[in-house]
Amino acid sequence: VGTEDNGTYEIDCQGHQLRNLFEGTTATAVMEDSSGKLWAGLYFRGLYCEDGRCFFKGQSPYNIIEVAPTRFFINLNGGGLFVLNPTTGENRRIATENVWIMDIRRSGEKIFGATPLFLYIIDERTLHVDKVPAARFCPDFGKGIKTLMADHRGWVWMVNYMQDSPVTIYDYRHGRVIMVKELA
Repeated sequence: VGTEDNGTYEIDCQGHQLRNLFEGTTATAVMEDSSGKLWAGLYFRGLYCEDGRCFFKGQSPYNIIEVAPTRFFINLNGGGLFVLNPTTGENRRIATENVWIMDIRRSGEKIFGATPLFLYIIDERTLHVDKVPAARFCPDFGKGIKTLMADHRGWVWMVNYMQDSPVTIYDYRHGRVIMVKELA
């Protein structure tokens, strides 16, 4: 569990605290990697692993996605989207017009990123970026903070936090947009 001002807590199924890491920090993202190591994005401090590794010092990682033990996708608050090899420290920025990527999610071999102007679809192997203009979605999609989820069908579920905003589903395989106004 990531907290606003006291790092991360590991809690067992009975609710007992097992350990607290990164005390006195704000955890903006938390992920356990495939080897069982905890990673935390710490507000204006960087990306930390429980084993002491640190990347993107001074930045605020807001999302961490592991696609392979040597390939993480990292969304930095106001800093853009990066692919990182956590073993070597090598990283590469993924070219997008907007560094304010609100949320990222993975489905299949695609990484989806939402900004006020575009939905980005990134091939996790080649890093090729396709973009869908936000104008294809609800009229207020460009306003507010976006949250998304991608399911096994290739549907990307998007919502922003503006009042009365519908849930928008984008079927990227067929280019279809579904508006669910009943969930506004």
